[in-house]
Amino acid sequence: MTACRYLLVLRSMPFDGLQVQEAIEQLLTLAAFEQAASVLFLEDGVWVLKQGQQPRPLGYKNLHGLVQSLDIYDIGPLWVEKESLLERGLTEEDLIVPVKTIERSHVPRLMAKHEHLLPG
Repeated sequence: MTACRYLLVLRSMPFDGLQVQEAIEQLLTLAAFEQAASVLFLEDGVWVLKQGQQPRPLGYKNLHGLVQSLDIYDIGPLWVEKESLLERGLTEEDLIVPVKTIERSHVPRLMAKHEHLLPG
């Protein structure tokens, strides 16, 4: 089976519905079928990676376990748009997993390297 290259583009807040959780689970399913996949966190999607979140009082599952399992499924690299972090007052040290940062001007080039873009 020839692997396609998928890029999950997470732009949504982590606990604004189930969109982010479902997108990550879809990516894990693709990876289980040996499809090459990576993730780009930009805009409010960078909040998915923020340490110390407590979503249970809001009635949501903590996504950290899902995000940390991406490495087990050989999903990566995990890209984070540098400007999205800065605009939200975050640094790489605030994140739960190691990431590669990418400048906003390079995002279109990154997207063009993937056959399939998945919204999240």
